[in-house]
Amino acid sequence: MREIEEKISVYAQTEDYKITVQEADGWILLHLDVYNWSPSILKRGRKLFETMLKEYAELGHELVFSSTLSPQTVKFCKMLHPVYEVKKDMYYDQPYWVVAWETGLDL
Repeated sequence: MREIEEKISVYAQTEDYKITVQEADGWILLHLDVYNWSPSILKRGRKLFETMLKEYAELGHELVFSSTLSPQTVKFCKMLHPVYEVKKDMYYDQPYWVVAWETGLDL
């Protein structure tokens, strides 16, 4: 079995939110933590997210992903940026969702 190379880094962090990026085996997984919700946080988050998607497109990534156990987080993901796809699955006996966004990479 081959070992998967993994890199975890904080992309952005304030007292209101934190975006952690996990790069593993060619996949980009985002961990979104919002501590203080407000419309201005959403507005700043959208701009930051657009920048991040452009950066990953320039690196050759077509999609970035996130996963959550919370349907409210799926709602937030949809408000942050239009999603490409949302898939619901089961983790043992608990539902979870995988969210995918397109980066805008021209193929």
